[in-house]
Amino acid sequence: VQDRIREDLVSAFAEGTVTNHFPLAAEVRIVFASSEAGLDDPEISLDPVLVEAGQIDAQTGRVIAARESRFELPLREDQLPFFARDRIWGRIEVRLIGDGSTIVVITATDHVEATGLLRFRFGIGDEEADG
Repeated sequence: VQDRIREDLVSAFAEGTVTNHFPLAAEVRIVFASSEAGLDDPEISLDPVLVEAGQIDAQTGRVIAARESRFELPLREDQLPFFARDRIWGRIEVRLIGDGSTIVVITATDHVEATGLLRFRFGIGDEEADG
């Protein structure tokens, strides 16, 4: 099966939504590895998704509404063979970004939520038969 995936996989995309309920901007990165331990030095690291800070109440410094960012990240052709395996491990890494000049309040209800999927496109059959 893995050989067929390597031969027939044409393209792949990671797509989804990141919702930021922190009073700081967030950079979200999706990484993949062939083992759980490998996530600390992943084989695949997709481009980061930047999400603005949640909408902040000027009086309290607390978030009153989350911000949402949709993403569609293409995988490079050299990354595609990695996915031709029985099991992969993935992780979403979040880095909060502040400017150091604005006082904000982080509460127990602040969070980042990411939902997504990997979409693969395959070319099945003999290309010569199409002609």
